Amino acid sequence: MKKTVYRPKVGKYDSLFRRETVTYSMTDPPKPGELSDMSVEADISAYEEWARNILRDSDLPDHLRALAYKANGEWRELADGERPADGEGACMVTHLVKDKPLSQEWYAAHVLLRAYCVSKAIEENDAEKAAWNAMRMSEHYEHAIFRGAFERDVLVERARSLESKKAKRVELERFKEAYRTARDENPNLSRVRVINSICIDFTLSDSRLIALAREVDRKDGINRSPGAPKKR
Repeated sequence: MKKTVYRPKVGKYDSLFRRETVTYSMTDPPKPGELSDMSVEADISAYEEWARNILRDSDLPDHLRALAYKANGEWRELADGERPADGEGACMVTHLVKDKPLSQEWYAAHVLLRAYCVSKAIEENDAEKAAWNAMRMSEHYEHAIFRGAFERDVLVERARSLESKKAKRVELERFKEAYRTARDENPNLSRVRVINSICIDFTLSDSRLIALAREVDRKDGINRSPGAPKKR
């Protein structure tokens, strides 16, 4: 019989699991440990490791132990039995990210919390609580992965747009410089003929090139005949 399992593959923004197929016989069940990757404990560990990586990269505590925090956002870990000092409050990592809803850190802190709740419910043999927290844990993780991928796509597209605008500005300046040089070398040519004499390929349209040439002439105080447009 073939069984599809999901083996943990921990990464900061990677999918937690990769699909694999294993084969075993129903009459000869696998020995203990042979299908350990199918255990709930392995799944929970993978989620926890993903969450801890996110929190560590954000300089946040990667655990659910007690913390002391101040109004300015500073925090410190509390030793066992230690109480917060004057001006401090007690909390855990979920409080530190409460003002960053839907961020990677927010999702990571709540994945860590739900993973703990799943383990605790299993210890208490509370299947309903374990299932509910497991569902919430998975939901937080999936949302984080989707938002992370979406935000990366937005940043990549924004970078491409900025690069395109930069390249366009460079091309405009190249044309203006080339036109000014060709115009000064050929003072008797019309504006269009000067443009056609430039031996450089531009991605700009003819109308845009003529408008730029007119702009250069106006800036330089030159009144030049436009001339009849020629096919390029």
